[in-house]
Amino acid sequence: MSNNNIKVYFKGRLVNDPDTIQWNKYSREKLPFQFKQGSGEGNALGKFKFIFDNSSSIYLHDTNNKNGFRLANRAISHGCVRIEKPLEFAQLIVKSKNQYDDLRMEVNLPPLDTTRMSLYKKKLAKRTDTVKVFQLKPAWFATRKNIAVVIGYYTAWVEHGKVQFRPDVYDYDGTLWEALKKYM
Repeated sequence: MSNNNIKVYFKGRLVNDPDTIQWNKYSREKLPFQFKQGSGEGNALGKFKFIFDNSSSIYLHDTNNKNGFRLANRAISHGCVRIEKPLEFAQLIVKSKNQYDDLRMEVNLPPLDTTRMSLYKKKLAKRTDTVKVFQLKPAWFATRKNIAVVIGYYTAWVEHGKVQFRPDVYDYDGTLWEALKKYM
């Protein structure tokens, strides 16, 4: 787990050495532990996580599995929404060009403003310290203004004159059909 920057918690407290846990004492279905993966390279959510206010704990995120965007059935996430081009999305919502450069440097990309290259090189050097690499904290960036997030869930639509159908992975079609019938 340490190789993947995953921390283990028992009753809300960090387990300092997960190798001391006698895993065979617990069934896989009833593990009394929580697992949290730190940010950085190799994170299952990719390099970006876009948190927005909602009652369902849903967020938008990057992904290390870019092949999923080419699949006909893209329901391979676990409830949150993957963003295909997170860097482009981030550029649209951050407050300024300077903040966008800060974000780029945070994910090991050079700033667009070449006068900031020395700062970028310092950040890269800090990340090469393998002893401290997992101690890096995620950076938070505010949006340029309040941005509405609207998520649409479609199982049928028209594209290029042809009706497209996809599986109803959340079983919402029945609920929608019942709501629509009263208007027919």
